[in-house]
Amino acid sequence: MTNTNQDIRSDIQSLETQIDRAEDTDPAYLNKWIRELRHRVFYVHGAIEDGMELLIAKDIVPDLTNPNSNEEAENVFAQRIKLYSLLQHTPFQRKLSLACDLKLISKDLKKTFSIVNRIRNEFAHPDAYKIKRYTDYQLTKDTLISLVNGLNVLQDLFR
Repeated sequence: MTNTNQDIRSDIQSLETQIDRAEDTDPAYLNKWIRELRHRVFYVHGAIEDGMELLIAKDIVPDLTNPNSNEEAENVFAQRIKLYSLLQHTPFQRKLSLACDLKLISKDLKKTFSIVNRIRNEFAHPDAYKIKRYTDYQLTKDTLISLVNGLNVLQDLFR
């Protein structure tokens, strides 16, 4: 028996509803506004983390503009993939420190990214009191400013 796309979409909707109901009845209930903020925090943090991994990998295993052979190009590519894989298992703060030590980012930039990491940790390891603080408009605005600053400086690194 094969599921049609309609059946699969219906199953997905049902599963999402179950998760939403569980979240709505959780003692650490997050209203829609805070859930959307959480999504933005995770998005920006993930973008920064991916950016740090790429910067470090490119610095340690530089690009070959004119490889002598396909084998040489494949070797460089394989080395970069191995390093990138290793970096994915490295804690965020360690990646920031490494990027700073390699002079890929400044100490000020490390501080900007560390602020985003602190906010991410509050959402990833929720404490009802800490999360509910985000119902305060000023704190939410400050958080969004930190996220935008993080994205902007990340984009500047790759220009």
